[in-house]
Amino acid sequence: MTDRRALHAYVKDQLRSNKMNYVFLDEIQQVEEWERTVDSLFVKKNCDVYITGSNAGLLSGDLATLLSGRYVEIKMLPLSFAEYLSALPDKRELSRKFATYLSNSSFPYALELGKPKDIRAYLNGVYASVVLKDVVKRNKIADVSRLESVMRFMFDNVGNLCNAKRIAEAMTSGGRKISVHTVESYLEALGNSFILYKAGRL
Repeated sequence: MTDRRALHAYVKDQLRSNKMNYVFLDEIQQVEEWERTVDSLFVKKNCDVYITGSNAGLLSGDLATLLSGRYVEIKMLPLSFAEYLSALPDKRELSRKFATYLSNSSFPYALELGKPKDIRAYLNGVYASVVLKDVVKRNKIADVSRLESVMRFMFDNVGNLCNAKRIAEAMTSGGRKISVHTVESYLEALGNSFILYKAGRL
């Protein structure tokens, strides 16, 4: 259901006036102007609303504007290695399992798929959805290959000190001229979409 009016009518029809109602709306960003429906439910005293979203259509800044501070945000990260292990029946051969954890990703659904071919297809879908749709569309990025070059640089330098100037210089010397300002805007977009996490200096 992607029509906000139809969604509101359906939810309203399910509500019971004499008891507390718990409303769960999954992937709410698929509904155009979803915030209007959610806002109208928030004002009801007997409604407790939970919304989820898996892409950049639901960002903290947007929520703060749309819902005026009447929400509690819970960020869900991929599985830690300990959580990954807890889902496996056999806890032996930790080094091999850690290698699998790194290569197959720490997304919970990857554990369900099992076959490497299926996991690759799933990860490619996540990449296309988050990067090529969310980040590119949301930030109106015209040169997608340049964005991907910045991403590759960051992924190749995980754990190393990086800054926009160094990235711009490295890419320019490699034949892909890019300004520091553009790199900064790409890094901000990737951070806002939870693709990258900034670790500041202590």
